This record gives sequence, C-alpha cells and structure tokens, in this order.
Amino acid sequence: LEGFLENFNVSGLTSYNVNSAKFKPFSLNAYIDVNWPWLTVASTNYSLKGNALNYDIYGDGDINGTLYNFRTIMNVDFNLKDRHMQVQTIATKIFLEALDFNVTGLYNNEDMSETFSKTLSDVTPKLIVANQKMIEYIINNIATRIFNKFLSTITFLDLLKAIG
Repeated sequence: LEGFLENFNVSGLTSYNVNSAKFKPFSLNAYIDVNWPWLTVASTNYSLKGNALNYDIYGDGDINGTLYNFRTIMNVDFNLKDRHMQVQTIATKIFLEALDFNVTGLYNNEDMSETFSKTLSDVTPKLIVANQKMIEYIINNIATRIFNKFLSTITFLDLLKAIG
C-alpha cells in the first residue's frame, strides 16, 4: 500500500476538557481523564494505490473527518530506577462517541466514496468498543516507550520541581 497526504492538519487539539487529573508522588501514580468535544482531521488531498487486507484500494481526492467526544483515560504506575521515574504499568481506555468521515475519489467513484465514508463513520465508534483490549495494548506499549525515554532525561526531584 502506497500513498500520500498533503496539507494534513488537525484542529481542536487545544479545546480539551480535563475531567480529572491526579498525581500522587509518594505512591508514584498518575491518573488523567481528558475529553475533546471535537477534533477535525483534514487533508486537502490524498493519493493511494495498493492492497490492504487482500483488497485492492486506490484513489485520488480529498479526506476530512471530525471526531466527536473523543475521550482518553490513563492510569500510570511508576517505579524509581536510580534517580529517575520509569513507567511500570499503564491502563488506558479510549472512547469515541461519533465520527463524521468523508473521502472523495476512492476507486475514482463518488458513489463508492460516499458509501465508504458513511460506513466508516458508522462503524468506527463500534470498532473501538469491540477492540478496546487490542487498542489498549498498542497504546500502552507505545506510551510506555515514549514516557520512559523522556523520563530517563530528568530526575525524579527535577520532575517534582517542574510540576511544582
């Protein structure tokens, strides 16, 4: 599968609500529950050609989508390694109320593009619910690597000072 996106952008990232956030330095635990009322993901154009899951896929056109009430909850337990914190475990939950996805030019056929857009919009929130454990596993592994890489650059005391 080969393709490209041009002029890719995301808006709404700064419009988040923190439902709850706790950091317990003595028990080495952090908890955050964050919700974005909407996130708009847009690309003014794309080109795609190849095979995905044994299906040929191709097209040239525009892509845009809006996620509604995207929520993530993370509960992170840390341990101390030398003078640095490291992630011991992460538990993540992801929720998506609705998706409004639109693609043009898929298979160079606007009817097919409209059908695919509607299907993806309808199915994605349900797929997230049905595949929560797999999504959690992927996010937890990626987040652990990212957090531990960052945390290895700052001591526990410096982190406490920064948090304030």
